[in-house]
Amino acid sequence: MKLTKAMNALFEAKRDLLYSGETLFLMPFLCYFAFRNGNPLKEILEKDELPYDLIFLVGLSEAMKLLVVFLVYPFPHLPDLGRSYDGGSKSHRLPYSKRDSSSKNINQTSFLKPMELMKGAINFVGAFVLCHIMLVLFGAPFIKDYNLTFQFSMILVFWLLFPLCMVIRPSVLLSELVYISAWSGDNKALCRGKWRFLVLILGTWMGAVVMPLDWDRPWQKWPIPCLMSATFSYTAVNLLYFLYLFVSLYNPQLIKSFSSKSSHSSKIKCY
Repeated sequence: MKLTKAMNALFEAKRDLLYSGETLFLMPFLCYFAFRNGNPLKEILEKDELPYDLIFLVGLSEAMKLLVVFLVYPFPHLPDLGRSYDGGSKSHRLPYSKRDSSSKNINQTSFLKPMELMKGAINFVGAFVLCHIMLVLFGAPFIKDYNLTFQFSMILVFWLLFPLCMVIRPSVLLSELVYISAWSGDNKALCRGKWRFLVLILGTWMGAVVMPLDWDRPWQKWPIPCLMSATFSYTAVNLLYFLYLFVSLYNPQLIKSFSSKSSHSSKIKCY
């Protein structure tokens, strides 16, 4: 049992490490292709729309990263979302989880079944609509520039949901996100997915701070500040995860020595 728990935690950490490394590797190429045919920010200002090839590249890169993760570290089963690895006691389960109704493992092939993929696609389409509505409720244009809002919501959903597919079945993404505050902290992979999700949301929201200022700069137009802030937040959180997981997996003594020094210094202060 302990060995299974350790192996699961190890593979989950390696999946997250690989995903974060792919993100850091592909982000410069994504920026290059985005600016190859002109400045996309200029296209937003002149045509009031995001370049469709940019949206396509973001979605394609996320799908390819996830595919590589699954090919390199195949799942014996998808992790049980609401369970810690102590046998799945009810106290560690989510209030709602379709996977908690059965103790059977979900084998890897179920992730690739047509019905699972179809339900996942429906979840993503629903997420596009919900994200658009949430952006409007937080102040995005409702009628004017509605196409910009929906296009930005597509990019945001790609960055928000694709990483969660490493720990949540695509067919139940939206239903599980309702209870994100109740996700078990015992599952470290799930916890990392939760904080990646929340940091991106917070970073996107902080980008809107400069929009109402009377600087009259072209880059203050919706959704340029939020897009730039979301890109920075998404890259930064993956960089932090990559560094932390790399050190944790391949040089754990460094973290142990740092934590021991911190505890020692705190004891000295207490005296």
